[in-house]
Amino acid sequence: MPINLLWNKSCLFPFQMSVPTLPERLRADTRQFIRLSAKAFREKWELEEKFRLVANRLTLEPLGCCLLRHDVEYPILQIARCQDDVFVNVPLELRDVMFTYRQPTAYSELVSIDEIFQMNFNRKRYALVKVVHECDWYRLNFDHKPHTWDLELRRL
Repeated sequence: MPINLLWNKSCLFPFQMSVPTLPERLRADTRQFIRLSAKAFREKWELEEKFRLVANRLTLEPLGCCLLRHDVEYPILQIARCQDDVFVNVPLELRDVMFTYRQPTAYSELVSIDEIFQMNFNRKRYALVKVVHECDWYRLNFDHKPHTWDLELRRL
């Protein structure tokens, strides 16, 4: 069969695909997040990998009352779970001042009791960092800004 009979004259390219709509992208992002977070618990991913999973979502996770400055490492001194919430104690600019930060829900759901135990007894040391995430096809902008804020964990 000649190749020109396979050519669809109605489209510019022979194998042109349609661009997914926003609701389709949001549903696909939610399905992928649920699948990967279940895999993270099954395979016991490191905590910084789980935080990266939340940070790479299409929609942002509001950070709430976050007094942390961006790109500054705040060592986690203590972490505690209170029902569904996770509270993190970090020192502010002055080493004498302690700031208790309630983590957003998506981050809190991924922290296990074993990880809390390991951090509180200094078996694993992490620093909490507020990072800038540029908006593009993979991140929706919020409040008409070209960037959003995310949390990142770095091992000390």
